[in-house]
Amino acid sequence: MIGARALHVALLACLSGAGCNLWVTGDFDGVPYLPSTSVLAIADRHDLLVRDGAAMPVLKNRAGQRLHLVLTDARVDPGADWLRFPHAQLLDLQRELATRDGLLIKGLSLDHFGDGETQKAVLDNGTVTGDFDIAVAPALPPAGTVADQGLGSRITVTVVPRGLDAQPRGGSLGADIEIKREREAGQDGSVATGSVTIALSAGFVVERVGEANLAVVEPILRCIAEVGPSSSGACRDQSPLPYVDSTGVVDF
Repeated sequence: MIGARALHVALLACLSGAGCNLWVTGDFDGVPYLPSTSVLAIADRHDLLVRDGAAMPVLKNRAGQRLHLVLTDARVDPGADWLRFPHAQLLDLQRELATRDGLLIKGLSLDHFGDGETQKAVLDNGTVTGDFDIAVAPALPPAGTVADQGLGSRITVTVVPRGLDAQPRGGSLGADIEIKREREAGQDGSVATGSVTIALSAGFVVERVGEANLAVVEPILRCIAEVGPSSSGACRDQSPLPYVDSTGVVDF
């Protein structure tokens, strides 16, 4: 049986596009979840249209603008362009991302966030529904019981805005993020459940750099969320997604 619940509380300085702080409370039946060292925050306000071999940024309408967040316990520089790293350095970064707690929140409405509206997504039976997409990627926990009994598979992520300053270059945001694990229908035995809440203040990275870095980290976090923490190390081999830079589509 999983041991008595121990509340984890941490106030941390983190790495982002500008000043960054996190306040983390809670755990999953004593199992910590701390994607709290680095934050990649992207205000996705432009489409890149390719014409004559070059890409031209075009501002999306307000309803189409999106906010993407990546929180990770890996110590990385969100403002560096990871795809320009030498091959060995990129592999080291991918290895670090694959072995640390991570959280992907993709496709929040920037318009609704700016209006202070709470947004929510639910993962149940392998399908995400709600206002945005998620990948909750736990590292291998220290609690041996989880290896035998597992984590609750029904996950609800709720984002409550606490401020937004989305500028053409830079800006910042504040939010409270709750990650709640529950038993999924059909899960046998005792599983770790509970809630972790992250109070976040972070700066945005430059949009183009953020999109390129998202192409690196997104497939890794989705892989961990699918295979589980015991096999997460293999997710370092995930290839970056195609993305559009100033010269057109770059495919990996």
